[in-house]
Amino acid sequence: MQGCNFGAVATANIELENTGSDITNVFGPNSPEAAEAKANSAKAQADFVGIAIHCALNNALCSSANNGEPDALPDEPGGYNGFNALFGHKFVAPQISPSGPLTDLDGNVIQDPSGNIGFPGFDGMEAPVSLSYVASMQEHGVPVTYAYISDAHDAHPNGPAFGPGQAAYVAALKSYDDAFGKFFTRLANDGINQSNTLFVFTADEGDHFVGGAPSPANCDGVTVPCTYSQIGELDANMTGLLATQQGITTPFDIHFDAAPNVYIIGNPARDAAVTRAFERATGNLTAANPITGKTDRLTNFLADPVEEKLLHMVTADPARTPTFRMFADPDYFLLTGAPNCNSPCVAEEAGFAWNHGDVAPEINTTWLGLVGPGVRHIGVDSTLWSDHTDTRPTMLALLGLKDDYAHDGRVLFEDLYDWAVP
Repeated sequence: MQGCNFGAVATANIELENTGSDITNVFGPNSPEAAEAKANSAKAQADFVGIAIHCALNNALCSSANNGEPDALPDEPGGYNGFNALFGHKFVAPQISPSGPLTDLDGNVIQDPSGNIGFPGFDGMEAPVSLSYVASMQEHGVPVTYAYISDAHDAHPNGPAFGPGQAAYVAALKSYDDAFGKFFTRLANDGINQSNTLFVFTADEGDHFVGGAPSPANCDGVTVPCTYSQIGELDANMTGLLATQQGITTPFDIHFDAAPNVYIIGNPARDAAVTRAFERATGNLTAANPITGKTDRLTNFLADPVEEKLLHMVTADPARTPTFRMFADPDYFLLTGAPNCNSPCVAEEAGFAWNHGDVAPEINTTWLGLVGPGVRHIGVDSTLWSDHTDTRPTMLALLGLKDDYAHDGRVLFEDLYDWAVP
């Protein structure tokens, strides 16, 4: 990263994400870390998963004396030799909190639900926790940090989901608001503020609430708390629905989602008879909605590999290209199951109540916040359309950096001062 140390806080693909292959790939199959993962997976998760610092070339922070490991990046043009990284809270925390256990912004020692000091899991990264990691990294030689913050509408780490205006949801939002206040105040006291630092905030995707009407009818979450008798996304057994409604028993697999990738076993061609029959059947699926009592059409849109390519969903690996993609009614979450509906093929799942929306306003329009040197002070700009792919080139332009990769997006120059644009 152009000679800068780079911190990763619960952000996908830039730190270890499991206690299996990630541990053995980084530390080795016969390492003490691998032995710990076999003996106590929960402790290994807290020790090694979710947190990392990738250091600049030969930077002492990631030295072998500090338990640094080679930072392998085999696809980097020109090679990536000589770079080290610290993987896991066990090795990162002593460097960013040398005076004692790392605490969240409320003063609590960061630990998982079982009391293991360290990474609390991806569902345990509430704002006071995640922002504490960021602040501590910024204060200890890590000027570039990426962080994920768990959503506020679930009781982490194990649910239940909250509804709009519910007292626990309002309290969670207040906690997040307080955490950001503490975060900015702490960094400002360190001399880190919008005059010398670029801050970027966004949501990976929007979502919407799935549940019944709130009670009482006049609740607003401010003066009158809301309660819900029905709350939760609608899980649909696609296997059973296809078999019972359409007579389709062709073997297939999907990744469970509201917009699942569908892989017909045997990978038939996009125009094969079995593929077209399967797609037509999927397009005709219906579901009895247990919340409204109505019958819903499950499929809003389908995309085969031709459209998937237009949607940037086709990669260099042919095995990853779905036979087709189903964009379902955004209240539903599709999964596979028994090839019948002896048990209900549609059921309300109280643990999750906020669906991503697929092709819906809340996922098509989300929020990006930029503040820092070169960013115009114009408030909300609802006229400029952007995508996540535009965030990276915009950041690099503002920071005066470049990399080796061609970007899918562009610099959002409309919201930048002219002097900040190359």
